Amino acid sequence: HDLGGKADRTYTAALADLDGDGDLDAVVGNDTLDEKVIYFNDSKGRFALAGRFGDALWPTRNVTVIDLNRDGRPDIVVANRSEDQPGANYVCLNDGRGHFPSCRTLSPESATTIAAGDINGDGVPDLVIPHRDGGQSYIFINDGHGGFAEKHSFVEGIFPGRVVRAEEPDERLASDPAQGVQRRPAQQEVADQSGAD
Repeated sequence: HDLGGKADRTYTAALADLDGDGDLDAVVGNDTLDEKVIYFNDSKGRFALAGRFGDALWPTRNVTVIDLNRDGRPDIVVANRSEDQPGANYVCLNDGRGHFPSCRTLSPESATTIAAGDINGDGVPDLVIPHRDGGQSYIFINDGHGGFAEKHSFVEGIFPGRVVRAEEPDERLASDPAQGVQRRPAQQEVADQSGAD
């Protein structure tokens, strides 16, 4: 079955129950010039266009779908590869009905993936952004409401040298008083600086 009525340039898609009706809907992060779109599932595996999010001009490489603000509805985190051009990654919050009327800037790093997981044990997912094009990679700490003003660079010693699989608990987590967060031995690599194009 075709998903949508036209061919788009797509790097990424994700499935999640966006509207709370118990079935999986689709988030499709198309590349630049193509709209980023939402499809609702009719509960029988048929998908209909339900809305759009973000900006068609974004050079999107990855969408991470996860509840960032504890309202019970998944939100969208958009990784855009800007290379040497001005650009940004974004957080798009769910309005509770499976629509994403606005997106706010998360960071200016050029990225092809963004990992989500509870890094500091406060019950809400934080975000890890590995820079795709030679810049600094960062960990963004969730304030509990889907805001990410606090960030730490990898060179500060939280996760030196690599991105870890943040969503999997590790019994070897240890407190790092100097940083005020927990750290884990950097043994599980899930992304490096090569990524997608």
